[in-house]
Amino acid sequence: MTRLSRYVCSACIVLASLVSTGCRTVQQRGEPIPIAGLPESPCLQLEGTGPEAFATALRQHLERDVLPFWTAPGVVDTRHGGFLTWLDASGKAVDPDAVKPLIAQLRLLFVHAVAIERAKDPVARARIREQYDQGFEFVRAHYLTPAGGWVAETTRDGTVSNAGKQTVVQAYVVYTMAELWGRISDSRARDLALQTIAWMDTHAHDDAHGGYLEYGDLPADDPANQLKSMGTQLHAMLALARLFPLAPRASHRQRLNELIDHLVAALPADSGRNPALYMTHDWLPARSAEGTDGQQTLYGHTAETVWYTLDALQAAGRSPRDLQPWITALAEGVLRDGVMEDGGVYVWGPERGAGDDADDIRWWPQTEVMIMLARMGRLTGDPRVMQWFERVTRFTLGHLAPDRSGAWLGGIHRRTGQPSPRGGWAWKSGLHVVRALVECERALTTPIKPWPRARPPRARPRRAGQLEPGFTYYHGRSPESIVAEFQANGLDCIHLICLTDRMPLPGLARECRRRGVEIWGTFFPTGIYMPQALFGADAPSWRMQFTRDSSFDAYRFYSYIYPDYQDRWRRHLTALYDQEPLDGMLFYEVHYPPQAGPIQHGPKALFSDISPAFRKAFAR
Repeated sequence: MTRLSRYVCSACIVLASLVSTGCRTVQQRGEPIPIAGLPESPCLQLEGTGPEAFATALRQHLERDVLPFWTAPGVVDTRHGGFLTWLDASGKAVDPDAVKPLIAQLRLLFVHAVAIERAKDPVARARIREQYDQGFEFVRAHYLTPAGGWVAETTRDGTVSNAGKQTVVQAYVVYTMAELWGRISDSRARDLALQTIAWMDTHAHDDAHGGYLEYGDLPADDPANQLKSMGTQLHAMLALARLFPLAPRASHRQRLNELIDHLVAALPADSGRNPALYMTHDWLPARSAEGTDGQQTLYGHTAETVWYTLDALQAAGRSPRDLQPWITALAEGVLRDGVMEDGGVYVWGPERGAGDDADDIRWWPQTEVMIMLARMGRLTGDPRVMQWFERVTRFTLGHLAPDRSGAWLGGIHRRTGQPSPRGGWAWKSGLHVVRALVECERALTTPIKPWPRARPPRARPRRAGQLEPGFTYYHGRSPESIVAEFQANGLDCIHLICLTDRMPLPGLARECRRRGVEIWGTFFPTGIYMPQALFGADAPSWRMQFTRDSSFDAYRFYSYIYPDYQDRWRRHLTALYDQEPLDGMLFYEVHYPPQAGPIQHGPKALFSDISPAFRKAFAR
């Protein structure tokens, strides 16, 4: 097996012998395929009809069943650190000494971040966060090399077992770290995402033809780098799409646009030919990695291409309108050749024509087609697309989520009903199911905006002015006059200081929207200048402690290191945003009373925060 073919499907490695062997049948469209019993899944309890009902049911399944399974204590390798992925339906480890591919570890970090983000119980959140932290440290300690770049695999104890630096693995690092950074504000993840994308650009970028080589640790003329795989280019695009809004650097935008343009040019969208797995250096159709002429397609990959591209266009500030025919043709190709009449999704298929094996149902193509249909349905407003979404979703959960354990089947043989193992293994480690439920919920609750025109992203306003509504100058002023004055002075953004539980200057945000001016709320996370009544009885326990008593007792400084104080701020910000939506939120650095520094006053100088909770967090 070549290095290139070892990880041929980057989104999910296609496992051999998932289902029992048997007669291979190919569906003719409209011809019924026998189903070995398809019950209505108990995980899809719909209350009502339409997209919102599906969104609610999928969210309940995610939070009640799936996240608890993948964040149970049994996933933690208590002996060596990191996560165990070979699990049975009860979450018990069935092969604890199995190797640990980096992508599998990253996928469980993603699942834990989603769980932390959604956990309502502080005790449960703290436990999941502890599991997440140890998994993060295991990954950073054992896969990141001193020279940069990440190895692909270790043994259970972290000993490197595959030192290859495959580009798709690096892309998965960037994608996952951007998700962790965006979801739970892990600054460690931010640093690693930026460090890794820089390594990819230096070592793996194809400077001659664009896109990325398969291995960043091998020369461009190495046999393993003679082809471009769909998986590598797709996941590099997704990684940049998730990173760029968080780190809007010109180099990131350039690489993102480059990948979009090359994929659009390389993938046939109107010829009736399905996207192949491999391309040449210059993005032309190629032989497969084994040297055969006929290539196959992966319908899950094509579905990913559709919604990854939508994400990439949004991140790059490009309108989906510009690629509407291409995106629509790809999605229609998946429905034409990759989806069966009852909602089953083929895994493999030829370059032309329908899928190869109607009996082989696997979890990951089903989930990726669910996301594609949910996104396309809300984008186009076409009820037929939503009908297909409902059909595929009912089929998927009916076959693969037969109970509320959260341990989906990996697949099922349609005619015999023989399932693949429950729980998890190296590549079935939670991401596809969790991501599908998250993405579908978000898509189904997003108002229909057919092919919107994109708004170029901006890391921060170009010209902003601060507005303190307590100043007498603004008393009695109308929102119209205030916004007009800002515009007359060449400003395109207002930084509105918010100190109370009500949005100041009612109607100002709406007027800003009407006139095309951004409005950001600005806040003091230490609580300084804000009324004491906002903080309640627990406030004294949140106070910062200084190196000496401050003579400025009139000032109040709370430390946002305390989880319950953070929760208070979340509720406060949500309530304000519900009153009038903001374009952004700006948090000022901690303000301390002006004091002379240590050179002048030695031990009398004022420094902070040294409260017990801050010391503990700093040490950790």
